[in-house]
Amino acid sequence: SKSKGPVVSNPYAKAKGPVVSNPYAKNKGSVSNPYAKKSSTGDSSSSAAAPMLVSQNDTINSLWVDRYKPSHTREILGNKTNVKKLQDWLRTWEKVFNNSKNANKTFSNPRGGPWKAALLSGPPGIGKTTTATLVAKEDGRDVLELNASDARSKKALSSLGDLTGSQGISFINMKKSNETKKPASIQKRCVIMDEVDGMGGGDRSGISELIKMIKKSKTPIICICNDRQSQKIKSLLPYCMDLRYSRPTKNVLANRAIRIAETEGLAVERNAAEAIAESCGNDVRQVINLLQMWAQKKDDNDDGEGEGQSTALTYKKLKDRGKSMQKDEMLRVNLFDAAKLIMEGPRDLAQADDKTKLNSLFKRSDAFFVDYSFTGLIVQQNYPKIVQSQYLRVKQKGDPVEELRILERLHDAALSMSDYNLCESQIRGGDLNWSLLPTAAILAVKTGYHAGGESGGFLGGFPEFTSWMGKNSSMGKNYRLLNELSQHMNYKVSANAQELRRTYIPVMRDRIFTLLKNGDADSNKEVIAFMDEYGLSRDDIVEKLDCLVLGKKELSFDDLDSKQKAAFTRQYNSGVHKSQALVREQGGGGIKKKKGKKVVDDEDEDDVSDDDSSVDEVDDDKELEKLAAQFKKKGRKKAAAKPKKKGKGKK
Repeated sequence: SKSKGPVVSNPYAKAKGPVVSNPYAKNKGSVSNPYAKKSSTGDSSSSAAAPMLVSQNDTINSLWVDRYKPSHTREILGNKTNVKKLQDWLRTWEKVFNNSKNANKTFSNPRGGPWKAALLSGPPGIGKTTTATLVAKEDGRDVLELNASDARSKKALSSLGDLTGSQGISFINMKKSNETKKPASIQKRCVIMDEVDGMGGGDRSGISELIKMIKKSKTPIICICNDRQSQKIKSLLPYCMDLRYSRPTKNVLANRAIRIAETEGLAVERNAAEAIAESCGNDVRQVINLLQMWAQKKDDNDDGEGEGQSTALTYKKLKDRGKSMQKDEMLRVNLFDAAKLIMEGPRDLAQADDKTKLNSLFKRSDAFFVDYSFTGLIVQQNYPKIVQSQYLRVKQKGDPVEELRILERLHDAALSMSDYNLCESQIRGGDLNWSLLPTAAILAVKTGYHAGGESGGFLGGFPEFTSWMGKNSSMGKNYRLLNELSQHMNYKVSANAQELRRTYIPVMRDRIFTLLKNGDADSNKEVIAFMDEYGLSRDDIVEKLDCLVLGKKELSFDDLDSKQKAAFTRQYNSGVHKSQALVREQGGGGIKKKKGKKVVDDEDEDDVSDDDSSVDEVDDDKELEKLAAQFKKKGRKKAAAKPKKKGKGKK
């Protein structure tokens, strides 16, 4: 009979015990793993090597950023002063705030502190979150981190009240019951709120709830943001210790990159490491990721290196392949530089090949998405300046053909901008067709191409901010004033708002200001009677008529003499203006029904119809007199002085 091999136990078994055979093995007499690779040394070596292979694969496939992340605050690059301040603040937090004296106080002192929270601000990839986590753990704290992937709305943060409004207790150091008892200690905690400048949209009222939580918290809260100038952060700053982080220097980052590369078997030249750091904007995370990408990519030009070996990183090779691996420079371009890049068109590309021109087109298209809400508006505001400078230079030379060609380009640029406006109306209108956003980007780039020409243009100075914002605000105000005026006149004039603006308002304005120019009492009385007839108020005359009439105005209410305006105002205020719209705005009531009104038979209705109309007119006059008396009584009550109260014991 054949002899059986040695029995091998399952290396993944949780506890030692009897040997358990694999039910899927073909040979039931053996317990070896049938899926293990065969080896010349026997089954035992193959089965024992399985766990090692898993560990090696995990190491190979992990990111260098995670593999070489700092494990202690000493390993953090740069910002040593901020790290020290954060350590000191966190170490003394309970001593300062969790005492009977300061337990219920609200601390808001942006100058000298103390602060119940800390705010770490700075560009991404420089170690803000790593610093906060390491400092908290080195201080022996339990860390709770909330970032943009978590719900941080008002409702979600309110559920953290039990965590931040109380202290934790640790039972680790307590001894057994048969020994001397040791009291439980307080377990310190820390809450890290990452990317607080991104709290918005779904995180409704998150910032306001975070401020309330900081005021009542018995646990230190560390907030982290990238954009410190955000409006949300300005409301949070008075309650936080402000720690501004900066990027590490190029030399410091190059030293760390070279040491990491040497550990991974990648040779890196000093000047190449500094060039990588500069191209990535001194972003630590991006530099390490780029090194890993370079190590994984085989260079076909290197001879003598086997399959899968890393390629040495020299300065020359970095220049050849650097553009495909460096950080997107559009992430570091502001709104005005992006708009200027689009408006000036394809500069210095007259002798370039098609690939370079295509890359330039993609670059200008990407610049539109730096801030697609304002980039097109700034292009619309400034592109005529580029054409104007070119036209003036050509005009001085006296070349009419070139002048005509520039004017044709201006015409094409205007048409392209009109198409952009139509595209924007579809994107932001009722349809919300956001799929047209790339089309809008190309139309903005097309406008810059026609404005600058085939060889590109030049915009001297800083691009001017769009004036559309102010014009749109004025248009909204004028629409509101026109609607109010239309409501005041709707019971007298049967016209829509636009017909009222074009036909009625210019004639009414000329008549009113012609009478006011005279300045006598009769003219003012006629103006007031005219206003009461159409339901106009004094604010309608002073504010709305001038705004709603286009063109040059010979006379306005501000041009009148101060004595004339004062006389008109006194005469207007002395009367009661009971038009339909004004009574509703001033809170006046309608005509009350008379008690004891006669019941008229149907057969006598025709005989008394005229008498009823005359009675209604008398009732209206009486009602006007009563309303005038009410206004006068209110004025007297406000003007009358209150009598002094007599002291106690005096009669």
